[in-house]
Amino acid sequence: GSAGAAFCVGQHPRAIDHYRRAAELSRSGGWPQAEGAALGNLGMVLWTVGRLPDAAEVYRQSLALDRERGDLRGQLAGLSNLGIVSWELGQLESALACHQTVARLSTDAAQPVHEALALLNLALAYRDLGRFADGLTALGRSLPVLREHGDQAAESFALDTLAGIEREQGRLAEAVEHARDALTLAEKAGDQRAEVDARNTLGSIRRLLGRLDRAGAEHRAALLAARAIDYRRGEVEALLGLAAQAAAGAVGAGVAAGLDEAARYGTEALTVAGRVGFAVLEGDSCALLADVERRRDHPERADDYARRAAGSRQRTGHRPGPGRQTPAPPAERSHQR
Repeated sequence: GSAGAAFCVGQHPRAIDHYRRAAELSRSGGWPQAEGAALGNLGMVLWTVGRLPDAAEVYRQSLALDRERGDLRGQLAGLSNLGIVSWELGQLESALACHQTVARLSTDAAQPVHEALALLNLALAYRDLGRFADGLTALGRSLPVLREHGDQAAESFALDTLAGIEREQGRLAEAVEHARDALTLAEKAGDQRAEVDARNTLGSIRRLLGRLDRAGAEHRAALLAARAIDYRRGEVEALLGLAAQAAAGAVGAGVAAGLDEAARYGTEALTVAGRVGFAVLEGDSCALLADVERRRDHPERADDYARRAAGSRQRTGHRPGPGRQTPAPPAERSHQR
């Protein structure tokens, strides 16, 4: 209908108004199935434009209707959507509970693809909680099903998640291979979000391997693509990658200019993350800026950012792995991938 057309051409405020009105009319007319569908679409638009708390509330309303009607398919979709939004908001334990329920319901209903996607989403939450073994176990069950199903975009997301866990553990040789495979699949599938994610992950790994120029190229490409499709999470991760790359290259005579660039990118990442509500990325931005400001000899600013980063991680439960901040030895930079 007109709401769907408005959404497709980027007229998000119009689409929001249409879906909200459709939900109200369906409710007053006693059509819970139509109301649930309108709320689901409304949640998707709100999520797309970065109104995450509003999207979460709408998904809860839609899920309640599906539970009342005993609509299993609707419950699976609603719980998955709510789990994804909760993860982006940094509500990691809530995200975990949603995706565990989806996995259980999918198993009971003999829906292997739904179960595989739930396990993929579980792996993301496990990664951010620092539960890397659990994340690898979930991916080990998810990846074979996604491959058999032929969903290249989902397989790309799974390989990207696997690369991210390996990066957190400091297993960079395996991580770079899986990130490259994820990027290849994303390009084949024509999935721009998957491509942005894979480029950001690949860039972060290449930075840790000391290949700063190639890392910067991946993050710049990701930033352009993310902004072209209004993919805010990808945008923030690209900005953080560019900030980390600039800080890593800030040595010798170029140290001041490099740290200024890192602060600029880091501040922009923090602004977008804070505006949208990406709590984990907000904490990551503060942690990076704390390090940059300390190197710029601004101890008060550094301490403020460090306190904000610690508070974010306490609230979300985010536990970065030991491999994330591993510096690349300068002598190895010429022969690493």
